[in-house]
Amino acid sequence: FGRAYLRQEQGETDMAMDDYDLVLEKDPDYIDAYFERGFCYLDLGQYEAAIADLTIYIDRGGSSYGDAYYGRAVAYNETEQHNEAMDDLQKLIDNGDQGEDVWLEIGYTREEMFQCDEAIEAYNKTLAANPNHQDALHNREIVEKLLQKEKQNQDKQNQDKQDQNKQNQDKQDQDK
Repeated sequence: FGRAYLRQEQGETDMAMDDYDLVLEKDPDYIDAYFERGFCYLDLGQYEAAIADLTIYIDRGGSSYGDAYYGRAVAYNETEQHNEAMDDLQKLIDNGDQGEDVWLEIGYTREEMFQCDEAIEAYNKTLAANPNHQDALHNREIVEKLLQKEKQNQDKQNQDKQDQNKQNQDKQDQDK
């Protein structure tokens, strides 16, 4: 396990994965290996495998559950399972984890779910913790522009509908 962890820390993710596999072959109850291998899978973009390992870790009562929930939320988002991601992120909030990374991930999740007001709120909470957080600043700006464009489209639709109603009324008045 120690060698696997060291390799993981040195960025040798593939070799670390091989070592974690060996650890789990010898002792399938070594839950910390699921945790670390889950993050290796996350680093490699193997999100379903990351979800599986982090779920085992969480279900077996691993002590770093906060990090596991966060990692699993990221993997859920990458696989477009946004409701599941929000469930994990909400567990973190409920347990007092109000860190900027959690709020940023909530912002991403809400944005992907087209919940723009909630996304902006989450980005604002990220920025309250770190006013110069570039991802939060950038993403909040994108969502604000999206909301502005949506409002403009809605206003245009309302105006078009009013114009159509007026035309219909005028035609009815002429027909009388």
